[in-house]
Amino acid sequence: MPHSDESSYHILALMSGGVDSTAMVLEPALTAGLTVRVHGLFVDYGQQSASLEWKAAQSVAAELGIDLDRVYLSKWWMGDMNVPPGAVDPSGPRIVPARNAMLLSTAAAFILSDDTSPINTIWIGATENDASNYPDCRGEFLEAMSSAFFHAYGIEVFPGGDGFWESTRAQRRANTVGLETWSCYAPLSTGLPCEECDSCRQD
Repeated sequence: MPHSDESSYHILALMSGGVDSTAMVLEPALTAGLTVRVHGLFVDYGQQSASLEWKAAQSVAAELGIDLDRVYLSKWWMGDMNVPPGAVDPSGPRIVPARNAMLLSTAAAFILSDDTSPINTIWIGATENDASNYPDCRGEFLEAMSSAFFHAYGIEVFPGGDGFWESTRAQRRANTVGLETWSCYAPLSTGLPCEECDSCRQD
């Protein structure tokens, strides 16, 4: 069970290096001190852009003074991880079924692996405008996961802090100007964004 610390609010933030998770950690990191402490977790589950996501997450963490860990899930996803050019249909192969369930469960296991950890909250960069395309970004899903984790382990799940859930992509993009982020699902062999996947088009 997490050990509470009444002088601090301890958060484990799932950081992918993308705009959403970066915007999510930006405000609490900049106001960090005695009341808010953020620890970052990057999950490498075999995604096509893992190395570029990790590089961006490291850059953001360094800029904001966040300790960041990386965990590897070997062969967690056995489906097609390659996103063909022009695959902008949200039902296409870039959607990994139950990904957020995996990420949240991994985050909870990470917290529980340290008996002395004071962390009792997980933040995930899910937003209201993602809910229509991604079932595991819906409020009902996040509330159910939070309820299960809280009753079993005393850990709560939130889609960021106050106002993040309702924020627009434009607002999140504006808030992250000047920080290195990576959101492309299908990077080119040159290491540049494809400019064709749904995530690139949102930017």
